[in-house]
Amino acid sequence: MKFKQQLTRLKQSKEFKDWKKQNPDIYLVHGFLMIKDDTQTSWQIGFYDKKSDKVTSFFMETPIKISPPAEIFKKQGIVKELNPEEIRLDLKQALKIAEKEKEKYKESTLQTVAIVQNIDIGTIWNITYLTQSSNALNFKISVTDGKILDQLKTSFIQHQAS
Repeated sequence: MKFKQQLTRLKQSKEFKDWKKQNPDIYLVHGFLMIKDDTQTSWQIGFYDKKSDKVTSFFMETPIKISPPAEIFKKQGIVKELNPEEIRLDLKQALKIAEKEKEKYKESTLQTVAIVQNIDIGTIWNITYLTQSSNALNFKISVTDGKILDQLKTSFIQHQAS
């Protein structure tokens, strides 16, 4: 199911409505999904609470599960709100763009991580491929026009000098 559909399902749920009454000052910050062998996990949808400086994630299973508030990875203390109305490109379209670009690297994928979020360069699909050669290929794709705004290949194994 698509991110926006899951977000609508969440906002209509008793779990979310009850939680929001207790946490009125929260805002949407991300949608997170992992894909392995064409099988995807349930969406995780995160909301940030500025007062506690923590994020609460909702696991879009049946029933919906709520994580305890957790620390969030952020740059310079800024956690930008995600506006779902900006998302014109769905995950399937973003993955097609990233897959085409990934072909240049000739890497076999073990797992794919997809995050929709608002960061310093804009609202993006942040797609990372973890590869068999212990590399991470990351593509930041605009949710409005599908343009690749940034890409990076890094090793996720630390090499130490002898």
